[in-house]
Amino acid sequence: VGEAAADKRMAVALLVDEIQYFSQSELGAIIMAMHRVQQRQVPIALVGAGLPVLPSLAGTAKSYAERLFAFPVVGALDHTETELALRGPATREGADFDPDAIAEIFRLTQGYPYFVQEWGYHSWNMAPSPRVSLDVITASTTEVVRRLDENFFRVRFDRLTPGEKRFLRAMAE
Repeated sequence: VGEAAADKRMAVALLVDEIQYFSQSELGAIIMAMHRVQQRQVPIALVGAGLPVLPSLAGTAKSYAERLFAFPVVGALDHTETELALRGPATREGADFDPDAIAEIFRLTQGYPYFVQEWGYHSWNMAPSPRVSLDVITASTTEVVRRLDENFFRVRFDRLTPGEKRFLRAMAE
């Protein structure tokens, strides 16, 4: 693929989300392949997204992984970034979020990007007008929490071992 891309004077990008769920052998194989790509100088790039444990997993899979990849941390958004994330798409569609609505979304999400996205999506869909108000955020919160419980948290909870589930129960109690 790399040679064909080079012949066409093009590049190939591989985009992989949730890369932390690769097995050690799968992660090792992709690291070895990208090492070979680098050695041969073919135009292929890998962009992988995963949880903060990814650098450790990559290092365990292949000790030279830290030399091949950059592991930038994407953390929580600050208030200004949260505002931009909500207002940017809304403005392009002729809508907007009231400042107190944005402040409440930020308070509820602490800037966690996926949660900002969920609150933005549901409040946008519940808004009776192009203006998303604090009342709409309050009304949408029950639905957002339900969806997070059923999808976001449930998927992660179901992946836990029985011991990890007991640990979470002890922390909750």
